[in-house]
Amino acid sequence: KGYTMRSTSEVLSEQGVRPYLTRPVPRLVVEREVVSTNLTAKELAAQGAPHGTLVVADAQTGGRGRRGRSFSSPPGTGLYLTMLLRSGLPMECAVPITSAAAVAVYRAIRKVCGRELEIKWVNDLYRNGKKCCGILTEAADMESGGVDYVVVGIGLNLLEPEGGFPPEIRDVAGSIFDPGEPVQRCRIAAEIANELWDMAEQLPATPFMEDYI
Repeated sequence: KGYTMRSTSEVLSEQGVRPYLTRPVPRLVVEREVVSTNLTAKELAAQGAPHGTLVVADAQTGGRGRRGRSFSSPPGTGLYLTMLLRSGLPMECAVPITSAAAVAVYRAIRKVCGRELEIKWVNDLYRNGKKCCGILTEAADMESGGVDYVVVGIGLNLLEPEGGFPPEIRDVAGSIFDPGEPVQRCRIAAEIANELWDMAEQLPATPFMEDYI
């Protein structure tokens, strides 16, 4: 008779994400593995992908953080997503988008599981003193000085990998959930996208900064 996916499923899929989106996403790409969601989003942007395009992946083979640092992105334990925003706003208006992304994650996690994360300026979120989320925003400018598009990449450590985090980050990396806790990955991805899109629509106003603590 076919099958249905339970709302609590932890399997990452387009069918699992869409029901939680509060507005139709013009393009949604969900992949098992990519080099990086930011790279995929930039390639789509070059092909003319519209404002609000969302790329979600279970793993990245070349995830990056600020200043070219690598971002550990193993399968099955994290969530990696990038939203493409086409604003046409002046370049200085692109700066608060990173703060908006941090608030989007903060609000989404609080809504889904009632857990409060801590935002550390400018682009990290912590739980119990350890980093569980990183954000990388990249902008492409137009000759006029405005922003052609912005890709906002968000990487979350939902669970600690089997065997622990790599030795080089073991002392600083943490996870949002504890072993055995249910992780609604599709709903989390959608809620982050909902929050970020709403805040991006408000720019250059920044009322979301009240949660940027």
